[in-house]
Parts: sequence; structure tokens; C-alpha cells
Amino acid sequence: MNDTDMQNLTESAERGVAEYLAETIQAGRIDRQLYDLAMANVIPNLKAWLGDVELDRISPHLRESVEQAIRKQRWEELVNAYRQSARFGTGGIRGMMAQDRDSIVRMKEHGIDAPILKGPNTINNVVL
Repeated sequence: MNDTDMQNLTESAERGVAEYLAETIQAGRIDRQLYDLAMANVIPNLKAWLGDVELDRISPHLRESVEQAIRKQRWEELVNAYRQSARFGTGGIRGMMAQDRDSIVRMKEHGIDAPILKGPNTINNVVL
């Protein structure tokens, strides 16, 4: 993906995520704290991950999965994957491994590098 395509993709994500979060808070499905957290972190985290020069080596399918999520306007899943980093504590890693049942099945079939949506708030080969 060239720089122009990447910029267009991230601009689309910025608009889509902002609209999704505005609709979600207005409908009362999230509170102000989650809204503020997501607005502050989703796009910077997304840009940081997509801009990481080691990403393709660590997780060859990640860029493709993120691009598909943006093109399919899967804003809720992108927000959940990129709003914060997975937490590590005394009980181990706290976070989700996938967004839906289909993604979990793909992880079972293809392993940790399965072509599913991943982000800093999911347990995946990049976080590990």
C-alpha cells in the first residue's frame, strides 16, 4: 500500500470512528469516559500500528485485516481493538483475542497469525 492509499484509509477511519462514537454517545450506549478514551486513542494507535516497520514481519496479515475492517466500516470493532492497550497484571493478560466467533474459528484454524482484526487491545502476536 502506498502512502496516498494509507492516508486515504486512515482519513476514512478518522471520519468513520468519529461519527460512530458521536452516534454511540448520543444514543447512551457508551459513557463520556469511554468516548473520551476512544477519541484520544483509536486513531493514534491505529496509525502507530500501521506505521510500524516491523509489522509485516511480525504479523503479515494484520494490515490486510485492518484495511478490510475500515473498508467494511466495522467501526465498533476498530474502536474495541484500538482504544487502549491490553492490560498485563497479576492475573495475566487481560483482553479479548478476537471480535467474533468467526475470528476465533479462524485463529483456531490458522494460529496466532490468522487474518483477523488485531489491535493493541487484543491478544495477538504483535502484543505478545
